Amino acid sequence: MANQWFKFYGGEYLSDPKILQLTAQERSCWVTLLCLANQSENGVVKFLSEKQLLALSGITEPLHNILEKFKDLEMIRICNGVVTIKNWEKRQMSESYSRVKNFRKRQSNANDNDRREEKRIEENKKEIELPIWINKNAWNAWVQYRKEKKKTLTPTSIKLQLKFLEENQKDHAQIIKNSITNGWTGLFALKDESKGNKRTPPRLTEPNTSKEDNDRRNFLDKQSRDLASNMSVN
Repeated sequence: MANQWFKFYGGEYLSDPKILQLTAQERSCWVTLLCLANQSENGVVKFLSEKQLLALSGITEPLHNILEKFKDLEMIRICNGVVTIKNWEKRQMSESYSRVKNFRKRQSNANDNDRREEKRIEENKKEIELPIWINKNAWNAWVQYRKEKKKTLTPTSIKLQLKFLEENQKDHAQIIKNSITNGWTGLFALKDESKGNKRTPPRLTEPNTSKEDNDRRNFLDKQSRDLASNMSVN
């Protein structure tokens, strides 16, 4: 069971009239009861006998009707063997306590999401076997890069991109490097500058972007090629 903290009012413990009516052994039992109630986060202790309470409090000598005394002092409620600390939630659920609790919950959820994402990526790797010609260092860098960009590769996008890289097998490692270096989330063929003009890269639809984004990207790419071509002629 994970360790949990709870608010303990030290000044009240030393001066509250109800606490002052308790013996040293009874005070020990009260602190133990608070610790047990904290494990459920709502101030409830189920099926606790006085014998168990004394044992957990380190008290070996007989001490009778301790729970009834707490009840008479209106410190607890007892119903069908269930002990409830009165005003527990009101006294524990302060703004700072709620912030800490919500933060831990969000952190736990984030960790769970990360574990699920890693599991999904591993399952995708198992489903899709990489071809023998692929540069594994380059491909692994691409997968990690896409993950960092919050554009995790899906089985469909992996198949499409591997097909594209196979068509450009000779340059595939450099293609991946260019996309990472330029901050692109898609893959594009290298430009051919051998004859002073540009080789038109094939249009590649990126599964994780909208049709409008793909069209805009290809349009801007064509403009840059036309501009470079005009400059080379002039």
